[in-house]
Amino acid sequence: MTCTGATGLLVEDRTGSGGTIAFAHPLVHAAVRDDLGPARRRRLHQAAAALVSGPAALAHRVAAAVGPDERLAADLEVAAREAAEAGEVAQGAARLAQASAASTDRARQERRLLDAVAALAGSGDVSGALALWPQVAQLGASARRSALLGHLDLLCGRGAVVEAHLLEAWQAHNPDTEPLVGADAATSLASYLCTVRRLEEALVWSERAFAASAGDPAARLQALTVVALSLTLAGRAPEGLARLGELPAAAARVPIEATDGLVMRGMCRLFTDDLTGAMTDLSVGVARLRAGVRSTYSSQRLVYLSDAEYRLGAWDDALMHSALAVLWPTTPTGPWTWPSCMAMRPWFPLPAGTGSWPAPTSRRPGPRPGLSGPEPGSRPRPWPAPSWPWPGVTWTKCYRPRHQPGPWAGLRSPVWPIGARSRPRP
Repeated sequence: MTCTGATGLLVEDRTGSGGTIAFAHPLVHAAVRDDLGPARRRRLHQAAAALVSGPAALAHRVAAAVGPDERLAADLEVAAREAAEAGEVAQGAARLAQASAASTDRARQERRLLDAVAALAGSGDVSGALALWPQVAQLGASARRSALLGHLDLLCGRGAVVEAHLLEAWQAHNPDTEPLVGADAATSLASYLCTVRRLEEALVWSERAFAASAGDPAARLQALTVVALSLTLAGRAPEGLARLGELPAAAARVPIEATDGLVMRGMCRLFTDDLTGAMTDLSVGVARLRAGVRSTYSSQRLVYLSDAEYRLGAWDDALMHSALAVLWPTTPTGPWTWPSCMAMRPWFPLPAGTGSWPAPTSRRPGPRPGLSGPEPGSRPRPWPAPSWPWPGVTWTKCYRPRHQPGPWAGLRSPVWPIGARSRPRP
């Protein structure tokens, strides 16, 4: 260590209870690693694994592995479970993918890989889930594989195939041995049906999801959120909110693992003009998002909070949260959520409402990277007027301009009849 330290190759870190030795710079590490042959690197990793413990030892064992190793795979799965419990979803999913690659049994290999994809998709990390999909595509056909593919179709906005994949999963699953596969497929299908306004079918599938998920608290909560949403959009908001009645009334007392339910309660309250209740629930949801709690509705909670703030007159807060909704790092939830965030944000009505007419035009964004924009040379089309497709839900946002800055007392008065397809011109 004295010689290598003097040359600047290695450094010793004595912080904490023990000391560690590391390369002084990543480029030094890369140069030394590339100069070693694979066999020698494996021997060095094996030796290092015997000198350290915990995650460091496991990382050295992974680097030294050659071929399947069920003992290593089991240890990686345990590490993945511990990472997930600590809130490190991406790290847990990476460990599960490594465990799948090290598995000796085909069934365990498939289960661990699908667990990794499900964890990423469930936390809103669609990009991470899609990165693993080429490996999933090599697996045999199964009900769970179809359910995950359908869920990713939903998050990526592939409406042409989402229903087919989810119905395939429902029909192929065994209710006795894999009820949660059916529950997940029915939950995703109900969510999709809500987006296309087939609310009676959404109610049927959300109730099927709830019935199938009775034995699992997490799946049951996801099913309940879709039941509440379906009932609210169908004009039965009191019933929808009652289905979430098991949540504590105080938003701050809702358990962390039930954050999705809290956010959905806030959304349903917003749809029924309970703006104060919506703002309370969604504010706690956003605070948890900032603290690192990831969930299905990461960007939606921001944009719906901004909607409640806008309608209550907190316009500066509304602008801040609507901007965060479209820029939040977890918005790789895909094209399905990003356009809805863009459509709901109050960037356009707010400047107009304060008399700043040039601002709405200047705030219009270009196409999001990764999404197709207009054809080269095409003429720009007018921004579409907002529409509200669910007749059972009141729409009370006011877009009429105000020529003087400041809050407008009439923010909560309806501008056009409930269920109207387009906005009347002032």
